[in-house]
Amino acid sequence: MNYLKSIENWSDEKWRAFGLEFLQQTGWDRDWSSDFDVLSIDGKRFLASFRNNMKQGAVGTTIEKDVLSRLKHANAEGFIGFYSGDYATSLDARMRSFNIPVLLVSGVQISVLLPYFDSIFIDSHFGGKERNSQSVWNHYLNKSDPIKYKPLYCMCGCGTDILCNASSIAYSAAFIYRADDKLYFIYGLKNCIFSACEDNTSCGWIELNQILHPDQFNIWNGMLNDYVAANAGIDLKEYYAPKRMFLARILQRIRSVNAGFFMGAEEF
Repeated sequence: MNYLKSIENWSDEKWRAFGLEFLQQTGWDRDWSSDFDVLSIDGKRFLASFRNNMKQGAVGTTIEKDVLSRLKHANAEGFIGFYSGDYATSLDARMRSFNIPVLLVSGVQISVLLPYFDSIFIDSHFGGKERNSQSVWNHYLNKSDPIKYKPLYCMCGCGTDILCNASSIAYSAAFIYRADDKLYFIYGLKNCIFSACEDNTSCGWIELNQILHPDQFNIWNGMLNDYVAANAGIDLKEYYAPKRMFLARILQRIRSVNAGFFMGAEEF
């Protein structure tokens, strides 16, 4: 995903909203009572300046003026320059000369960090709504020819393709079910499959939206392999065929490696 290409066409207000949430995602606390964009960390208050300058060139001292006066009015002791483009070395030098805490962030730095955010945050800013849906999730169709796409139907027989759109993906899951010495691999709409049986193994169940993240895919698949290995002699006739079908078809929607984690990274 080319984040900078999308950002380039954003309005100033959309860039500001993104920047405020971006900083909060990385540990900054916003002062909602302030008339200014003030965020704090480690007990220090920073005034943030958000400029979507990708088309205008680097932000310099002629743009960021009267910084000390602005800090005084905002009751802040530090400054954050959050820019979609670059910032001039002269601005960096001027800020350092003030002997105040300063954080200047460029669009390139932001684009490097974004893949480590959770996918919900990324989708909320870079996703696209589907027709008749409020969803903004990005689920990529990893097929060079969409005509060759193969559906994955709910196992209950209702005829729903659980990969067809974001809504179906959101309401679908997979799990393994053990009946005596036979193991079943089950997938489909949650309302359908959980009304028929429940996950009764140590592997639990996984949402389809979750397993479309490569990291979650690998973790859960490893758990299944470990369970099978630990239960030698179990009947797997109803396990491997559905699992192969499931894994083969979800690969058509697996998210790209730079589209964020299912859960946010703990550190950047």
